Amino acid sequence: PQVNTRIVNVLEPGVAGPNGEGEFYPCEWQHVRPGMVVRVNDREEIPADVIPLMSSEDGHKCYIETANIDGETNLKLKNCAKTGGGADVPVKWGSVGELALTEGLSAEYEPPNPAIHAFTGTLHLKGEPDVALGKNEFLLRGAVLRSTKWMLGLVVYTGKDSKLVLNARETPSKLSTVEAMMNNLILFIFICDCS
Repeated sequence: PQVNTRIVNVLEPGVAGPNGEGEFYPCEWQHVRPGMVVRVNDREEIPADVIPLMSSEDGHKCYIETANIDGETNLKLKNCAKTGGGADVPVKWGSVGELALTEGLSAEYEPPNPAIHAFTGTLHLKGEPDVALGKNEFLLRGAVLRSTKWMLGLVVYTGKDSKLVLNARETPSKLSTVEAMMNNLILFIFICDCS
C-alpha cells in the first residue's frame, strides 16, 4: 500500500502553461491510468510501464537503473519514441507545452505479458506517420531514472497489468519435503490421539 500512495506529476492535457512548460497535477500511483503522460525526475522510480516521449537530455535519451527489477546496477540507455522523423530531430515537440497541446496521441501495443525484455507497439499521432516502438522505447515500472533531469512518458501498463507484477511469482517454501511430510505425520498422529 505504501508504494501505491507515492505521488507522481501528471501532465495536464490541453494546457501549455506558463513559458510553454506545461502544467502538472499530483497523482497517487494507484490512480495512474494508461494514456496519462507522467513526469519522472532524476533518481525517482517509474510508477508504471511507460513509453518515453521527451527527456531533458540531448537526443531525447534517458538512463535507467534496473537494480530493483533484475539486480543490475549498470545504467541502461533508452530512447524516447522517435516522433521527429529524423536523427537530427528525434522528437516532434520543442517544449513540454507543445506535447500538452498535442491532439490525437495514442498507442497500440501488445496485451499485458510478463516478458520484461520485450515490447512491441505503435505510437499514433494525428496527421503524422506512425512510430514503431520496441524494447528500447519502453521503461518498466520500478526502474529508477538516473543521470537524466526529467522524462515524460506515456503510461501503457499499470498495476496488475505491469510487466513487473505479471513476472512476479509466489515465494517458494523454505521447508524441505521431509519437513513437510513430518508436519503432516505429526498432525495425523495428533488428530488420531484426540479422537
